[in-house]
Amino acid sequence: MPFVTAEDGTPIFFCDWGSAAAPPVVLVHAWALNSDMWSAQVPDLTAAGFRCVTYDRRGHGRSDRPGSGYDLDTLADDLAAVLDCLDVSDALLVGHSMGAAEIIRYLTRHGTSRAAGVVLSAPMAPFLCCAPRTTPAGLRSPRFESARQAMRDDIGAFVDAAPWSDYFGASLEVSPALADWTRRQIVDTPLQILLETQRAFTRADLRQELAQFTLPTLVIQGSADRSAAIELTGERAAALVPGSRFGGDERRRSRPLRKWSGPVRQRADRIRPRLPTALAPAVHPLPFQETPFSSRTQYRDAVIVKCQCARRESAVLDRRAL
Repeated sequence: MPFVTAEDGTPIFFCDWGSAAAPPVVLVHAWALNSDMWSAQVPDLTAAGFRCVTYDRRGHGRSDRPGSGYDLDTLADDLAAVLDCLDVSDALLVGHSMGAAEIIRYLTRHGTSRAAGVVLSAPMAPFLCCAPRTTPAGLRSPRFESARQAMRDDIGAFVDAAPWSDYFGASLEVSPALADWTRRQIVDTPLQILLETQRAFTRADLRQELAQFTLPTLVIQGSADRSAAIELTGERAAALVPGSRFGGDERRRSRPLRKWSGPVRQRADRIRPRLPTALAPAVHPLPFQETPFSSRTQYRDAVIVKCQCARRESAVLDRRAL
């Protein structure tokens, strides 16, 4: 199996699909899962002519399980090690849930030289905790501690407490095998790692880092996300990024999208994607698929990403491959 060696010597498992000369898309997975959560997207990306890079976060999946290094800085450095080892450039960085937080911290610590654009999918950002003056609607620390205690008591019961509809959305039918496979990824991740990584993203304050973004950025999230309220995460993250695009539920479909401007416009000219269908995560324990729409076709048509590149190519994010 292919591995990249992190700064502290930890072997990080990765997959590099498609032609090395193709435009790269780097996918960073959600909390508690591994890179297999992107299995439904990789075939469409490569078929559309993209190079697709995925990797398992340290302690997850096939990567090694060191006794330390589960803070956001080290995890961001692991992403840098993957990009450096594979010599990835002009990449579209796509992060879901905690993966979005890792991308934000990566750009802060390592700059934008290897990236051309960012997609933050149901991001665990910008700041989840309650701060009376700045984030009064945030969650209080005891709530996070209660979740950690539930994991300590019985991780299986913690996972089983949520119905399948909480994982995939009530309107999306999935097989029992697919649902069990997704839950299994959480249970198979060592408890200590679940606790440390949950602590890392719930305490991270990424507000200033997002405000300094200069890359074209798309934020997508469904209004029925039960893991993180869209008003606290996706909407606030998009509002902080200059010139960002937000794709949410039907209420936002008619809202004019702001045009690229300044350095964001210059970066946008480096993106050449006709983003293929089904880029949005299909396999993850977050119900961000569930929206007020009556069909997946309506959702697909609602989330149209106008990349506004030099050739004015547009892209559609949909769920047809589910």
